[in-house]
Amino acid sequence: MTTFRPLSSFEKKILTQSLNDQRNGTIFSSTYSKSLSRENDADWHSDEVTLGTNSSKDDSRLTLPLIATTLKRLIKSQPALFATVNEEWEFEPLKQLKTSDIVNVIEFETIKDKEVNCHWGVPPPYLLRHAFNKTRFVPGSNKPLWTLYVIDEALLVFHGHDVLFDIFSAANFHKLFLKELNEISTVTHSEDRILFDVNDINISELKFPKSIYDSAKLHLPAMTPQIFHKQTQSFFKSIYYNTLKRPFGYLTNQTSLSSSVSATQLKKYNDILNAHTSLCGTTVFGIVNNQRFNYLKSIVNQEHICLRSFICGIAMICLKPLVKDFSGTIVFAIPINLRNHLGLGESLGLFFKELRVECPLSLIDDELSANEFLTNSNDNEDNDDEFNERLMEYQFNKVTKHVSGFIMAKLRSWEKNGFNDDDIRRMKYDNDDDFHIQNSRTKLIQINDVSDISLSMNGDDKSFKIVSTGFTSSINRPTLMSLSYTYCEEMGLNICIHYPDSYNLESFVECFESFIE
Repeated sequence: MTTFRPLSSFEKKILTQSLNDQRNGTIFSSTYSKSLSRENDADWHSDEVTLGTNSSKDDSRLTLPLIATTLKRLIKSQPALFATVNEEWEFEPLKQLKTSDIVNVIEFETIKDKEVNCHWGVPPPYLLRHAFNKTRFVPGSNKPLWTLYVIDEALLVFHGHDVLFDIFSAANFHKLFLKELNEISTVTHSEDRILFDVNDINISELKFPKSIYDSAKLHLPAMTPQIFHKQTQSFFKSIYYNTLKRPFGYLTNQTSLSSSVSATQLKKYNDILNAHTSLCGTTVFGIVNNQRFNYLKSIVNQEHICLRSFICGIAMICLKPLVKDFSGTIVFAIPINLRNHLGLGESLGLFFKELRVECPLSLIDDELSANEFLTNSNDNEDNDDEFNERLMEYQFNKVTKHVSGFIMAKLRSWEKNGFNDDDIRRMKYDNDDDFHIQNSRTKLIQINDVSDISLSMNGDDKSFKIVSTGFTSSINRPTLMSLSYTYCEEMGLNICIHYPDSYNLESFVECFESFIE
């Protein structure tokens, strides 16, 4: 059997983590419709809305034959979509794909009940739990590395495996699907049609995604003293945190416990760092409408920062009431899309680099910040409320400038010297999960930004449009939370706050919402 290529070291690490139940891909959902804009539609925002609102015509529905016809066109042009991983941990093409291998059709009488709750293009909670906690890929199973869920012939949910689909691939899938969908002239009706047969294509003419992590283009030789220093530091940190230092949490526990709670349960909630979590966790989706989002962008541009740093600033401010030890650190893990730098356009695959920005919690320590603020502004504390508001603004600006400055410095370094390999080396080889589990003074927050990938297409009213989106990735133990957001012209910015079930971050969610508003 012809193979594409062996897995790279980074891809092997990803697959190993998946097999060890540490991660399980990305969920990206989009609502497709031929209807006009819904942003100002009162019916769309009502509690009685369904995915079928304003889309009752048969030709505006994502029927199974229509999806199958679209996928057949798309799959043959994207080798990643008909690839699997064999027992030797090599990517190889599947011999055949049927509709039933990929597409799962889900129908409900009402789409906005308490059980389903997938209005505005949000994937239903039960589906997230099923995909992240129960769906598993095993090498040698001859199964594709992705699947689709179709809800009410309108909501299309893509679930891609981390070994081949990053968060930007998930967004690109919908972009490519929408393009093929609107180029279809005829639809072939069949119950279980064959979407792909390897004998119908010339594999040698197709380009399977290469691994950029083992490419010399991304590797600059680091100075030997730097490597030695880094390795030595890592060695002694490991000894310190695993043998000498007992971890203690710096986040307050707000979970109410009854008198009947067992000692085991009490320990679970007292130390959130060591709490067992599922890969699904708790998800909270929200939409920032276009008017508010445009105003938000004007602030970001005025302050010469990026949207990522803006979101990081909000997260730090909203975490402040939960922090009791300001000597710790928040680490923001931020995937950066490399496709534009590499000229890869809308490619599927792993083409990202994760930057990690360390933000000391001292940046939001009121005692330290108040002294700095009073010194710099010659202000007074006559009005407590007014002073606290200005102090919060001062802290917010410190965080955003810190994060934005780090990201900008990294991007300038790329332009000047090529891709710095320090982050690539960490992504490939470092097993930092254990470090974060043991180091209770460091919390990891994932920032997933795909807002710059446009899912809109120019077309008339007869063309399908993506009218709402939502996405998140599986969450694992080292991660305090993830903040994922995408943009759609019809609805605005969709944000997902995702955190482990064992954490109580409802107050954070409320604070985050209030801050945006």
